[in-house]
Amino acid sequence: GLPGILLVALFFIFTGGNITWLIFQFIEFSACGGNLAIMIITTVIGTAMYGLVLLRSRPDASVFTSSLVFTYCLFLQWSAFSSDSVDTCNPFNAASNSGKNVRANTIMMMIIGLMFVFASLLVVASITKHEDEAQMATEMNAAIIT
Repeated sequence: GLPGILLVALFFIFTGGNITWLIFQFIEFSACGGNLAIMIITTVIGTAMYGLVLLRSRPDASVFTSSLVFTYCLFLQWSAFSSDSVDTCNPFNAASNSGKNVRANTIMMMIIGLMFVFASLLVVASITKHEDEAQMATEMNAAIIT
């Protein structure tokens, strides 16, 4: 039904955004070996998150949830890289003369962080499950898994 279609569409939107964001992080922050190692580890773990859902590691697992978790991991990674004070590792550092817009980067970090906080609070406040109800994620994921 409609929830399944919406779930699939959001999954593809978030997954496409995650891939794009990861590529841009590789472009902007790969000047240092530590950053590169963290990005490679994040990519491997993100791929494993998607793979575990396809292997049905949990009956209520969702590829949409995996894409949201990976988006949050990429956000935390971007925040950490953008907060680095070493000029060669962070082109958005105020001391570097890279020509990057430092203020816009900081504002975007705050806006995206607030969106994550708002979405998390909304989900926690609105989802309750009674013992006799079926798992909503399992019902909506039937369109993706089967």
